[in-house]
Amino acid sequence: LVKRNNDADTTNDANVVIKPDYKFRDINVKYATRLGKHDDLFYVSFYGGIDNFSYHIDEIFRTYQLLKNTKEENSQSGGSVYYGKKWSAMARSHFSFSYSSLRSKFSNDFKLVFPQISKVNQIENKNTDNRLTEVSVKVDNSFNLGSWHTLETGAEIISNRVALVEDTFGVNYLNMQNKSPRINLYGQDVIMLGNQVIVKPGLRLTYANLVRKPYVDPRLSVTYVASKKWRINL
Repeated sequence: LVKRNNDADTTNDANVVIKPDYKFRDINVKYATRLGKHDDLFYVSFYGGIDNFSYHIDEIFRTYQLLKNTKEENSQSGGSVYYGKKWSAMARSHFSFSYSSLRSKFSNDFKLVFPQISKVNQIENKNTDNRLTEVSVKVDNSFNLGSWHTLETGAEIISNRVALVEDTFGVNYLNMQNKSPRINLYGQDVIMLGNQVIVKPGLRLTYANLVRKPYVDPRLSVTYVASKKWRINL
């Protein structure tokens, strides 16, 4: 059912059989290995996929010809690199890089052609393009200071970007591009109080470049290990 007008009146609607074209593809690849004398873990992973949908209508009725081309294209991709380094029995570091991207495109060209009076009624002509990306570089460190005491620190640089473009009837209705890089620093102390209670006091500092302002976030968590299967986090 194709509506000629965006209203509740169905007297001018046309019943048309649509045969859509749908394509879906995805891939996920990962390679992992061990490096060095400590068998440090290293891996590289990649994923990608597409999800496309489209249909075409070219129908002739008694007084007009209906033409409609609708297409939606969605794609995503991403990858990551990880390396875990054991410096000694007391210290470890984890380095990681990740990238992800999502893109969605939509177009709709809908018009009615009246050959008897040489008239074309353009119902809709719309194109949108939306993109989202994220890039992250991160390092986590762990220092074993004793049987019941571990210091954890880390830093991350992360950037998000969004772009949205919309054209309606050949007019650039919307064109928006924004990005938001941030720097995160954290430190926390993992304290074992016996065999069942874990206390984690810490501090997280975030600097948002978009607003040029730092945010300080004190943190405290408590975990009670009741058994091998049960934990209570506060």
